Amino acid sequence: MHCALASCGTLLACFALASQVLPQDPTYSNFASGCPGSAGIPLLEADAGSLPELGSSFRARLSNVPAVGFAVGITGLSTTTWSGFTLPLDLGLIGMPGCTLYTDMRRTATIIIVGGQGTWDTNLPSSPEWLGQRFYQQVFVVDGSIPGLGAVMSNACEGIIGTPNTAPVASIAFPPPISLTDEDTILVRGHASDPQGVAELRVNGALATTSDDFANWQVRVPIDVGSNILTVETRDSFGASDPQAATASINPS
Repeated sequence: MHCALASCGTLLACFALASQVLPQDPTYSNFASGCPGSAGIPLLEADAGSLPELGSSFRARLSNVPAVGFAVGITGLSTTTWSGFTLPLDLGLIGMPGCTLYTDMRRTATIIIVGGQGTWDTNLPSSPEWLGQRFYQQVFVVDGSIPGLGAVMSNACEGIIGTPNTAPVASIAFPPPISLTDEDTILVRGHASDPQGVAELRVNGALATTSDDFANWQVRVPIDVGSNILTVETRDSFGASDPQAATASINPS
């Protein structure tokens, strides 16, 4: 089931804008333990192959729960306070001894449990300003065989919205992919782009110049006797690099 909005109208309204951070890989990891139910301690984790990437639908998986039933997924932005309460909050006060709430409740989601498992999808924003935003998730699991309130809590997880930082994309506009020349140098021209900004571009080790942040670049490269391969190397502002972003062949005429 997809997350149902709770107190806020949109995901962007729910997620408080964090200070901008460097591009990073998306992560989802456990940071606090749950409490035992009839099938053990409910386990919340990222589904296989799923990570909280910018603009994606992130899927978490719930296990160690009763064979059938439902649970309530909680997404928050704070692990310190919620509605005047200090977190972590001891839920023994409401008939859940040994259980603890670790996150505030900005959004909730109904999770249907079948075969002792459930999945939970969260649609994440695509705007680059959300890169690096931390969020927290925990699940309230209905378990009628447990005394008291008849519910237990899963472990709590921290997610960081990210995107794998990739190297700048480059292309050679001139010369064509396969060319002939009898010169001893050639002026290579091309284009490059990167969301984080192109920091450096080289062709066969020669540093290219640009007047528009490498949207257009050029560099004069020496040509050896015989066949030559022009190889474009790129690097972005945060160190992601590609030693073979583009290539072209130069042969003697």
